[in-house]
Amino acid sequence: MRSLRCGKVGELKAIELLFIVVLLAVTACTSRQPESTPLPLRPGVKAFDASKVAQLSAERRAALEQELFSELQVWNMGSRQYPDQAGIAAREQRWQAMADEGLELAHITLTVLEPRTGKAHELTPAIKRLEVLAEQGDAGAMCLIDRLVNVTAAQLDWKQYEATARKWLERGAELGHPECLISLGGRTLRGVGYTKDTARGLELIFRGRKAGYAHGVGSLILFYKSKGFEDDANVKRLYCWMVMEDRFYFRDPIDEIARMMRKQSNSLYEHNRETLSELAAWEPNLQDCVDLGKGE
Repeated sequence: MRSLRCGKVGELKAIELLFIVVLLAVTACTSRQPESTPLPLRPGVKAFDASKVAQLSAERRAALEQELFSELQVWNMGSRQYPDQAGIAAREQRWQAMADEGLELAHITLTVLEPRTGKAHELTPAIKRLEVLAEQGDAGAMCLIDRLVNVTAAQLDWKQYEATARKWLERGAELGHPECLISLGGRTLRGVGYTKDTARGLELIFRGRKAGYAHGVGSLILFYKSKGFEDDANVKRLYCWMVMEDRFYFRDPIDEIARMMRKQSNSLYEHNRETLSELAAWEPNLQDCVDLGKGE
């Protein structure tokens, strides 16, 4: 497994400040939670204590929210942080701890997703509550509507929520929430549900990356793969974003790139062996990947 160094504090200072500013605006809108009917609780999920919300600082809420979003795509599978079945159960416990700390988005997530069994529960009560929060200006709730609709699509009837998810995804991106920016950017980049627009897709994605979100880089990886392996700068970008993905999910960037090169041609692989060796010794962080540019 690759050992990745943490980014220097100085390198990410601007990113962290931008992210905190965004979340300060979010928290200002949501520190006073509107009253609501408690969500139906499945076994193992505790009632949410709304009094804890005001105790979360903007910085703490930002960190918890980012952690929650980073695990949603693999909610019922292993990840770097939760690699096995025991880990998947620990993910559920971690989300409960976030909810206990005052992150209502974690509580709402738990009413829908049950990681230890892999079961998705009824979406409607959660969507209704998230819409209440979204109407109050909670950009995180806007993004979570879209994420829950997408990650439960294999088990639940998502079509009835499609328009709602799309509406709030776009609104959350307008407000600058990194999760919404990355999700909308990825679909725009690939032309999934939106007219394909490479420049706009990359712009949205990179805005989210500059705010400190390193997970969910699949769209970037597919884009740089599609550009081929003849250009060293493109290979470097591809490798960098694959390393970011390896921080969350299981991936061996060098082996995978080498395999793709060999599939294209042995001569291409032989020509790039030195480049691959140099990349293998490089341990990039998120800022490094952003600094490489979009490579349009």
